[in-house]
Amino acid sequence: MRHASRSVVWLQPDHVVVYDRAETATANRFKRFWLNVPARAEVAGPLATVRTPGGQQLFSTTLLPAGAVITSEPAAPNAGTTALGEPMRFQVRVEAPGGPPSVRFLHVVQGADGGAAADPATLVECSGGRPYAGAAVAGTAVVFPVDVGAEVDATTVPVPSGVNRVLVTGLAPNAGYEVGSGGGQVTVTKGGATAADAAGVLVVTP
Repeated sequence: MRHASRSVVWLQPDHVVVYDRAETATANRFKRFWLNVPARAEVAGPLATVRTPGGQQLFSTTLLPAGAVITSEPAAPNAGTTALGEPMRFQVRVEAPGGPPSVRFLHVVQGADGGAAADPATLVECSGGRPYAGAAVAGTAVVFPVDVGAEVDATTVPVPSGVNRVLVTGLAPNAGYEVGSGGGQVTVTKGGATAADAAGVLVVTP
């Protein structure tokens, strides 16, 4: 294993965007995203839906990798036992096809009341500069650096229709950036008057 990392942003109140990076020294090694849930999920395309005994819902939308194989199964199928009182008795498994040496997983997880529909989530990928990828959901786009830890000199992020806020993560904490918007995109360049917060996140209003 050469690299494993996770970036997470909570969009209050209902959405969590999760970006995972996994790299191995060789190909043909499985790479999987797991989500522990209290009931078996219904899988339809990229969307896994879980309904609790009380009627609440959990949606998980897989945006990366392309062609991911999504299944629902009992928790700990190999161990054969579940801890006493453990409510999470099932798992959602998302597997990268073909066992590639490097893969990125991107999920939007949403909590919802019974009867509600999952909010549409779309993939957002940078169109220039440092590679970024992320998701747009409920009027907000969140993007993460494809390679964590690399210094971001500049990146250009397309703004999907209906998005009124863009969160650019993975920047230098409290550093200044020049921000430009227009033409359906946002550009962030190192060195400017707009400061990222202490977590290295810059909020841009297109």
